[in-house]
Amino acid sequence: MKYTDYFSFYLKNYGVPDLSAEQWQRLLNIVFMESLIVSSSETQQISKNHNKTYRQTKSLNSLTGRKEPILLMKEMLKLSKKVK
Repeated sequence: MKYTDYFSFYLKNYGVPDLSAEQWQRLLNIVFMESLIVSSSETQQISKNHNKTYRQTKSLNSLTGRKEPILLMKEMLKLSKKVK
């Protein structure tokens, strides 16, 4: 859960980021998708959940652009400044 861990680290060390509503929604969706992927990978019925996990991973990649968490946070902050 690299994004969730980084977002948690960011909040603890830098406080609440100044994100637009759209970027907050994106952040929460990323955290949600990561938790779904982890929970489905921890179940005993891996083969049945494979397609579901694949779709969730695809959605997560779409939200993050496969960027490293620090670069993603910088992008989200930058996009939020354009909106305000």
